[in-house]
Amino acid sequence: MAYHCEPCHQDFETKEALDMHTLAKHIPKEEHESIRQKKEQRKQIQKGSIYVGVTIVFLVLVYLAWTYLQVGTYSEGQVHWHAEIEIYLCGERFELPDPVGSDIVHGEPYIGTPSLHEHNDNLIHVEGTIREASDITIGKFMEAIGLTFTSDQLIDYKNGDLCPGGEPGKVQLLVNGQENEEFENKVVTDDDGYVLLFE
Repeated sequence: MAYHCEPCHQDFETKEALDMHTLAKHIPKEEHESIRQKKEQRKQIQKGSIYVGVTIVFLVLVYLAWTYLQVGTYSEGQVHWHAEIEIYLCGERFELPDPVGSDIVHGEPYIGTPSLHEHNDNLIHVEGTIREASDITIGKFMEAIGLTFTSDQLIDYKNGDLCPGGEPGKVQLLVNGQENEEFENKVVTDDDGYVLLFE
């Protein structure tokens, strides 16, 4: 497609070539500087808009990352907590499942999740930055290691099931030796001792 200059009847292959020709041949020299300044201003405005847009996007991303990582976290940073746990079913101690597979934390195999696990040491390990208290409850720990614990069920025993002596049992939770009614919703706290009972 050819671009045609009306005043001098010349054809140009590109619009840019026609614009340069028009500027050089058909616009008075006094107007050249004005046109050049306007073009320069448009370029500066475009560059400024791009810089402002990129800056805004960057600041929003930094704010969101900071908010996600810091603001409102339950643990207010990294933690490494331990709480003892024991389970008894009708008077018999129940051993927690052994870690299997290749999952390793601190050089040891574990069962559970990286933030809530056990190393075959009868300790609940809570590690990392904890976003919500509800992420580290006893119920979440038991679920993570493949066991059930609610206010009416412990492992395979449900409230009212009979123990070998013929007595109906019920689920109980002891926290540091005291009965606790939070059951699966009890948030794991550093240095606590938990006994889960069905008797």
